[in-house]
Amino acid sequence: MNILQRIQRLISPVHHDAAICPSADVDRLVDRILAELPLLLSIPGHRQKMTIPVSTALAFAGALADELGPPKRMEKSLWRRDPLFPLLFATPQEGFDLFRESHDLRATFADQTVQECFFLLTMQRHEFEILGSDLQGEMVLHGVLQTVLSFEHQRVTISAASQTCIRAAVVEELVMHLAGVVPERLRRAEELRRTLLESETLLEAQQHTLELTRKEVRTMDVSPTLRDQLRRARNELSRIDAQLAALPQPPEPETYLVQVCDVLMHPQDHIKTEMVTMHVEEFGIKSDRKEGKEISFLELSSPDSRPLTLVLASLTRDTARQIWPELKGHPIQS
Repeated sequence: MNILQRIQRLISPVHHDAAICPSADVDRLVDRILAELPLLLSIPGHRQKMTIPVSTALAFAGALADELGPPKRMEKSLWRRDPLFPLLFATPQEGFDLFRESHDLRATFADQTVQECFFLLTMQRHEFEILGSDLQGEMVLHGVLQTVLSFEHQRVTISAASQTCIRAAVVEELVMHLAGVVPERLRRAEELRRTLLESETLLEAQQHTLELTRKEVRTMDVSPTLRDQLRRARNELSRIDAQLAALPQPPEPETYLVQVCDVLMHPQDHIKTEMVTMHVEEFGIKSDRKEGKEISFLELSSPDSRPLTLVLASLTRDTARQIWPELKGHPIQS
């Protein structure tokens, strides 16, 4: 896909693709959304009102899942063949240690007919600067400001026994993320409201104490410090009142459904992806001169969170036996 097609796919309305989504997938996702948002069940015709928005989000999520590309098979040789992987995990063993902690990966291989498990790795890109050495021509320069690339918070988030199933699972989770945007926004607003109300109560008590102190002394004896404290308390209370007034109120069920459907109809406003390409030298040092090795990875971002790096990967049963020795007793099914 060229860059123009990619941008078109990610930022244009995707209504024209909605018709190709199987109705069974749409119905299942509508059921799942309703199970998580039971308030919507009270609205007449809720299922019909949700069908097109869910179809739209499903088509968008399918296009995004295709951006992941083919899975990278997690074998020790990958650390020699793919320059990205020494940045994800310092050694193959470090990667295998992470996989060992995933109960989902292990559970997939409990089925002896499964010969390969597919999963989604998520992590966050981290860049920091150091003073290092750089070779320019025949000269070695010291104290050169360099940017180092690394990844942190690696996690196995979704796993499945086939490529078809892992793609379907990724698509479904993306749609559910979109369906949860409004509830999450309201949940955060309520959390902030509680915090602000608690702060307001404390400030009002502080202001009351300061007012009593002021009344106990003659006006001419009121210290500048006391006046400053009173002024700051009043200003802070005004600021809290303004924040409380700006917070969204819990909507009526009909409005709630409209807001949820609006997100599903415009997924490109809430999820964006970027294929990041750069050149790195040894130890993850970024190179602006296109020296070193080229790496590429997909990043997903949303307005309320840090970008996530996504890598589609797989483990064969052979490799899984190196991670979970107890699998060695399980014969390979032909």
